Amino acid sequence: MLAFTEMAEQGFRTCLGVLALVKTYGPERVDAACQRGVTIRARTVTSIRSILKTGLDRAFLEGSAEAAPLQHANIRGGGYYHVERTKMLTHPTYDRLLALGLTGIALALEEQRRSPAFDDLSFEERLGLLVDREAAERDGKKLASRLKFAALRQDASVEDLDLRTPRGLDRSVMAHLADGGWIARHENLLITGPTGLGKSWIACALGHKACRDGRPVLYQRAPRMFEALALARGDGRHERILKTIARMGVLIIDDWGLAVLTAPERRDLLEILEDRHGRASTIVTSQLPVEHWHEAIGDPTLADAILDRLVHNAHRLTLSGESLRRRSAVTKTLDQIAQA
Repeated sequence: MLAFTEMAEQGFRTCLGVLALVKTYGPERVDAACQRGVTIRARTVTSIRSILKTGLDRAFLEGSAEAAPLQHANIRGGGYYHVERTKMLTHPTYDRLLALGLTGIALALEEQRRSPAFDDLSFEERLGLLVDREAAERDGKKLASRLKFAALRQDASVEDLDLRTPRGLDRSVMAHLADGGWIARHENLLITGPTGLGKSWIACALGHKACRDGRPVLYQRAPRMFEALALARGDGRHERILKTIARMGVLIIDDWGLAVLTAPERRDLLEILEDRHGRASTIVTSQLPVEHWHEAIGDPTLADAILDRLVHNAHRLTLSGESLRRRSAVTKTLDQIAQA
């Protein structure tokens, strides 16, 4: 008896919900929606409201074949065929795009398939989005490859350069260097100054910008570079390494002038600069002022030849001021005193 009472109350609430729809849609449409709901066994208020919103009751009123569909146990429904079509067409296309190396188009196609926001776009518009995604994907992979090969010592970018710290940096000069026109003209850059002023950081930032501009970059510390060349001379890789260095659009030689060069190092440096002179750009950082580089090379004849290819078409960036590390430590100490 209690179960019967609960069922009666549920049916009563359903009737009240259906009658409330009469105010919005009228008695004829609600009656037709109820008949359709009974026919398809959709007897809830939610189903009746959905029939009215989608206008399926009008087809029932017009006596169309859709109003009384033939029912049997073997009907799969339209959703079954949509799923099968997706499996048969979309997935093989996605896999084929990946096999062809078109990862960007494959990912963009999958996004377009899942999002209804692209349904209103034309074929040309959707194709344009696919091509743009593929181009961006390839550019990203090329940039990652160039950065990996460059092996920059520091993760620096010109956008993060601090020009407020007094180091002798001019905003217009840095903007000119960041523009990269000097690299296109195959000019060099010499960065000198005391330790701790960010010479290596600036060189890496300009190297990072060159990578973003599509240029091959290689970072080398001078002592390690000469050691690698000496080892390569013994195992037969010397010429190959020199050719690799010559192909670089930007070569960064860091920590130059820490010691007087040996005879093999002088010859290697001359070969490197000779291959790059007028064909590529070289960035050199050093604590040693340029005026003393002649003595640091050692041999006067080779020093003239080396500096002629390195200095005469070079921009000079001379840093001065207090060490950034010292300034940071002093600032931190002052902040701690002020907080105390």
